[in-house]
Amino acid sequence: MEGGREVEITRDLGLDERQSRVLDMHSVLNFLNVVMHQIEQVGTLVGDDQAVNALIEQVFAVRDGLTDRARTIAQLGRLPEIRARLIGGVAAQRARVPDAQRSLFERHLDTLESVFDVIEQRVAELIERADDANCYRTVSLQHLRANLQQMFNAVEKNSNGRYRIAFSAAERSPGDYLMELDLRSRDGRSIRMPAVLEDVMRDLAANARKYTDPGGWVRVSLAEEDDGLCLQVEDNGRGIPADEIEHVVVFGHRASNVGNRGQTGGGFGLTKAYAVVRTFAGRMWIRSGNGAGTRVRIWLPRPTGAPMSGSPTKRRVAPNAAPSVA
Repeated sequence: MEGGREVEITRDLGLDERQSRVLDMHSVLNFLNVVMHQIEQVGTLVGDDQAVNALIEQVFAVRDGLTDRARTIAQLGRLPEIRARLIGGVAAQRARVPDAQRSLFERHLDTLESVFDVIEQRVAELIERADDANCYRTVSLQHLRANLQQMFNAVEKNSNGRYRIAFSAAERSPGDYLMELDLRSRDGRSIRMPAVLEDVMRDLAANARKYTDPGGWVRVSLAEEDDGLCLQVEDNGRGIPADEIEHVVVFGHRASNVGNRGQTGGGFGLTKAYAVVRTFAGRMWIRSGNGAGTRVRIWLPRPTGAPMSGSPTKRRVAPNAAPSVA
């Protein structure tokens, strides 16, 4: 991107325990909001919000439980049961849907299945790192790409036909989003990274899509370099007013130009990204401007005493140092 102002974010976050927990659960919480939205749409189709209120209350209960440290693992472990109960409850409304709305109802049901597929993937990741949230792991580039594509396929379904997301220029039609993924490691197959960085990559990409109109583009790159990892997410969307860039990482803060657009997220994606940067002694830059698109650039140093790829790596990271990226 050419326009906008680039700022290195250096402020303290000052998060309390509950806020930290919300950031940990951010991805799951966002998709539970999508579940709630789909169930509300079904209530509208049947012309009776009361018919789905009990299901919505169940989603609220799950969501609230994920912000309580003592209840989180128990809640996550019950996800298959919760999925079956919620989707079964929605399916039970089929006979009440007018014939003219039946195909839309089936799309809502299909979207719920896709969203729960993504949630189950996120839950599996959270359980895997429950004992050490800051662990490193080796991830195949193929897995990273497939995971991003799975998420955006669910996002596309949630739009109910309002837009499409293409992953190459060749398959893109006018009005489609173009989602470009450039994932590189030194061996060309896998990359060793903090497990939570995958959350950050997805969150930033989802944010970029959310604040870019259909027909725009989003570029996600992750590169393994000699001295660390560089993650960059860029879009040609509405951007952030230049004088607000340093504040958008504040917990729950949204830029003033987001308008009245309906959002299912919590506004914590940039906060979580910056919290991860600070945890791993990295650096973060945001370049943006009103109407100029946004570029978020993150650099994390290579862990001390081990290569980025290959055998298990200690969590201890090198002191903050200037990255080699331009």
